[in-house]
Amino acid sequence: MSLFYYKDNRMRVVVSTANLISSDWYNRTQGVWVSPSCPQLPADSDTRAGESPTEFKADLLRYMAAYQLPELQEWMSRLRKTDFSAIKVFFVASVPGSHRGPDYDKWGHRRLGHLLKKHVTIPSLLSPSESKESWPIIAQCSSIGALGTDPDAWMCGELRTSMSQRAVQPGDMPQPPPKFKVIYPSLRNVKNSHDDLLGGGCLPYSRRTHEKQAWFRNFLFEWKSDKRHRSKAMPHIKTYARVSPCGRHLAWFHLTSANLSKAAWGKLQEPKGKGGSPGLYIMSYEAGVLFLPKLLVNEPVFTLEGETVEGDLSCPFPLPWDLPLSAYGADDMPWVNEYLK
Repeated sequence: MSLFYYKDNRMRVVVSTANLISSDWYNRTQGVWVSPSCPQLPADSDTRAGESPTEFKADLLRYMAAYQLPELQEWMSRLRKTDFSAIKVFFVASVPGSHRGPDYDKWGHRRLGHLLKKHVTIPSLLSPSESKESWPIIAQCSSIGALGTDPDAWMCGELRTSMSQRAVQPGDMPQPPPKFKVIYPSLRNVKNSHDDLLGGGCLPYSRRTHEKQAWFRNFLFEWKSDKRHRSKAMPHIKTYARVSPCGRHLAWFHLTSANLSKAAWGKLQEPKGKGGSPGLYIMSYEAGVLFLPKLLVNEPVFTLEGETVEGDLSCPFPLPWDLPLSAYGADDMPWVNEYLK
């Protein structure tokens, strides 16, 4: 994440999946969100002024405060004096630690689930004819952590529970848990990349980890971005989304630095002591932005490319990967570090 402060006292916030190293900006697929140019507040403004409708300012300040670095105080002071009211995305972050009590829903997958439950509706849930098919969750990442001995240990357990949250509507039909699908490059994808096997240098998944979770192979789909001419640019981008079964609509989209791991998203902890509160244990700092249609296009869902309606001037949401997803072939294996050795 970057903050830019200009001579006219305006600020921009940039959230990027690329690190500040040259290799991350060459022959790779990355994601970058750039905020509007945010002006300085009048000198006599209230301390709570300049908040966005998504509470972006408060969440960003909370994230920066978690670093506990004196060097950031000057930047936090500038942020407090800035008007962020034009920002319409949510800031979703992770910080290391065991988060309990009031902090339980402030970070990681609990924060994402809290926002989805408050703001997201899934239109098909109102239709009995479609009630048997839930909108799948699609995770796309550049690395995978130790996920456990079976899908329900974490990925299809607590993580899917948070990512499948929605605002309950009158008449909603009960549905089974959504399918969880993961886009991650296969060895064949990397071999066909711009840099041949060296293209896998940004995909640090280990063979040892994969062998302990062989079940994960059944959830994998290849990296494919033909529509954006980026199939050969290996993905260091990380995205999460919930797409309609027909592939025409998008309930929400999250661009983040968080890979598919407990370290990034958090692992639930049992309550401490009698009457204690549960916790969420996180090991890394992560930053991301959540796009919700009701705030950006004033609709319950985003329209995806190829599904424009006559007279509708709104732009389709720019997914970085192709739909429908392409399953791994029978002989395909996920890329692992050891292919470079």
